[in-house]
Amino acid sequence: MKFRFCRTTCSILILSFACTLHFLLVTASAQNVFAQGETPEFDTSLSYYPDLAAPDHLYVIDRKDMDGLDEYIMIITLQGNLAQVKPRIYITHPKSTFIWLDYLKENYGITTEERTDAMALLDQFKDEIDGYILADWNTPSFNTATSMAGIRNGIVVTPGLENKVKDLGLEMILDAREMEPVAVFDDFKDEFNNELLFTADKFIIEMRDYVIAARGMIYHEDDDFEGSYFDEDAVYDWVQKDSPQIGWGGVAKPAEFDLINDATRTGLFVNPANWVKNLSVLGGIKKTSLKQNQEEATIETIETPEEAHYVTFLSSDGDNYSFVLKGLVDEGKFLDSPLAGTFPMNWTIPATMIDMAPSALDALYNQFASENDFFVVGGTGAGYMHPTNYPYLEEHLTYTNEYMGRSNLSYVGILDPNEIGTPEFIEAASVYAAQPHIKGGYYVYPSEENLGRIIFVDDKPFVANRETLGFSMKKADIIDMAERINKHAKNPEDTGAYTLINFGILTHDLEDAKLLVDFLEPHVKVVNMDEFFQQINKNVDLDFEAENDGIDPYASPRVHIPRNNQQIAIPAEFSWLNFTDADHYDLIIYSDDFEVFKNINGIEGTSYTVDGLSGSTRYYWRVRATVGDHVTSWSDTRSFTTLEENTASSSDEINKPYEFALKGNYPNPFNPTTQIEFTIAETSNVTLEVFNIQGQRVATLLDENKSAGVHTASFDASALSTGLYLYRLKAGSYTDVRKMILIK
Repeated sequence: MKFRFCRTTCSILILSFACTLHFLLVTASAQNVFAQGETPEFDTSLSYYPDLAAPDHLYVIDRKDMDGLDEYIMIITLQGNLAQVKPRIYITHPKSTFIWLDYLKENYGITTEERTDAMALLDQFKDEIDGYILADWNTPSFNTATSMAGIRNGIVVTPGLENKVKDLGLEMILDAREMEPVAVFDDFKDEFNNELLFTADKFIIEMRDYVIAARGMIYHEDDDFEGSYFDEDAVYDWVQKDSPQIGWGGVAKPAEFDLINDATRTGLFVNPANWVKNLSVLGGIKKTSLKQNQEEATIETIETPEEAHYVTFLSSDGDNYSFVLKGLVDEGKFLDSPLAGTFPMNWTIPATMIDMAPSALDALYNQFASENDFFVVGGTGAGYMHPTNYPYLEEHLTYTNEYMGRSNLSYVGILDPNEIGTPEFIEAASVYAAQPHIKGGYYVYPSEENLGRIIFVDDKPFVANRETLGFSMKKADIIDMAERINKHAKNPEDTGAYTLINFGILTHDLEDAKLLVDFLEPHVKVVNMDEFFQQINKNVDLDFEAENDGIDPYASPRVHIPRNNQQIAIPAEFSWLNFTDADHYDLIIYSDDFEVFKNINGIEGTSYTVDGLSGSTRYYWRVRATVGDHVTSWSDTRSFTTLEENTASSSDEINKPYEFALKGNYPNPFNPTTQIEFTIAETSNVTLEVFNIQGQRVATLLDENKSAGVHTASFDASALSTGLYLYRLKAGSYTDVRKMILIK
């Protein structure tokens, strides 16, 4: 027998009893996920996935060395068949596949040999397979052939490659083009592994090595082909309850809610993994447990100032193996971004990664993550389902608790159509709260009335996001979000003093998150989720009522002209509507990269003329009002573009006075030197200093008198490490701060 199941095929009643017994034992004895001084013992038999053998030597072939899709299909299905005994093939491309391979070689003692000829690689292993299954790519026969390959010890071959395969002495096992998918299920379902179900579109090639290694069946439907519609009830009755549905799409109702709702209704949870390569290799690595870099945040160790607003970012889509094993580390936007680690960020990942790809999880924790990077569970447990409607929630969370303990994860999502605070939500949350490794939960996409809501269930907090960095947001929208946050409650006892931001990784990256951070005021503390939840545990009083001074803290002046995206002449005329009882206004103008261009304070009246703008240039602007001791929030941010400016006379230029301005540095990013330009309006004592992100001064570039005019200062960062730095100019009463990035 080539294949070993890791879950016993017992009845649901026996499974339920065993899970309940284990739950009682764990509840009585388990230590906190961050417990120090003791290593908790974990039950690794609580696994949803096939117990694949670990690799020791891999033959590595790059996708670019394969002759089109035909050879790629052949090799990836050969890879899966070999993995039923021991993984021996690894496919490289894109960049992330090299990252995981290098980590296996450096940390798990795996040796490799490179291969550049796909047919020669098949020739090397042809004696270990029984033949080939013929199929057409991008038709239901491709999914049928993949399913059959796992139980018939064959590779999938397309007609264009058939003669070459025959020349190697391999014979056809069957022609999948002549088989109806429904008949395959009816005739062979007893041979497939019913402890998991796969879904895949007929054009996707990735993930099929894992389907074959697991002896799985792909459940798929297609409107264009007769006989491709399964009896849905028969399929779901066949699959063991509380099992993973691995993949995405391939069914008639591809909408996310429908797909998850169907899986939930039938007692399955979804692991999106369509585009993952080499899962049959990564899944063979064994790790009992792994630990994150961060120390535990506790009520005793965290500090709380009298005034603070706490913010934590939560990346989206972390339940998706396709993103976590690729986009998270190889697109230069997230953990491999120059901005990674410069501020606290919570990354969602699958709870089951400790089984499905433990060496990759090891690399995330120990190669990519800084002390500012914290990991939490993406999805609603071991995968994605709707907890309030899931018929096997207790059993599922027993497994989830074990996965989270092994992975040193403490926080999990509850993504559900029943909103936070409803009786259905609270009932499900109580099952989460009963798990010793779960310290709290988050809820995303709440309705407007539940934005930022915090509830406690069995003394554990569950928090809804207050803000979403999501689709269609421009830079101006991000700045507006920062200003909303700046005006939120500052008393840590108030639930309004906590903002969870749902950070949409499909449309935004760390540059956008950093822009938001840069516009937050000093009292706003960006922290990881562990400190965020512990501050809530320590401080929040659900009966707290904030004092109201009679002024709406979210009110702000309404801008008038220039309107959004308007083209205007120079000098520019700005106007806004009167704000009741305003003493004066502040006007701020940003350049296109959102550096402050002009900051004019104390304007009396509702209009102002600004000169000195460049022609044919995009700018942004906003205003705020001061009413007595109260400063309003900023208005919405609006953009405008200046028309081409008229050429000034030489005498005008000669007589034009200088103004105090910190112009910026070039180049930026830099390595290791950069030039900082500034202008001085009158002779002044000038100091120019550089600070790291902890606020420590690392260099003083100037501390001397300077005459009016344009000046530059050189900064050499040879002795400093890669990261974000701030530089501050002081000249008389003028002060400005800008940022620069050192990349070595």
